[in-house]
Amino acid sequence: MSITDNHDYSGKYHHMAIYPDSRGFTLSGLLIVIAVLGMLATFAVPRFVYRQADAHAAAIQSLAGSVRTAAYLAHELANTQERPASVTMQGETIALQAGYPTAADIRKAVVGVAGFTFAPGVWTRNGARAPLQCSVRYVPPLRPGSVPQVDIDTRGC
Repeated sequence: MSITDNHDYSGKYHHMAIYPDSRGFTLSGLLIVIAVLGMLATFAVPRFVYRQADAHAAAIQSLAGSVRTAAYLAHELANTQERPASVTMQGETIALQAGYPTAADIRKAVVGVAGFTFAPGVWTRNGARAPLQCSVRYVPPLRPGSVPQVDIDTRGC
């Protein structure tokens, strides 16, 4: 029986390797693989972080649009009711200031907000690098005829 013949006369397999001394990885081979993976990680991690920041900034932009829309819908509803002190939207009573939702009640007019923490007039993004600088701020008008101000801050996203 030769070294490449893996069968004995009974048809059973014996030693399968042509070179029985070569098994597994060498230490130098493992070090090269680790070094290559380390180099790949140095390029992949920053891209992942930037994409995550972009996702937070996009969520801020989307929420700001929702806040503006909700404020104007509440305002138009108030106009149809001869400027009441509050309106009811989606089963929620929303207090008005100069015809627009107050800073405390704007949250009731905006639906489907997930991933944010709300304090009166301010939403901050959960999971952002600096949540206070990754936010949407709503400021209702002080007098009738003015419009609310919706500001975004994406510096900390």
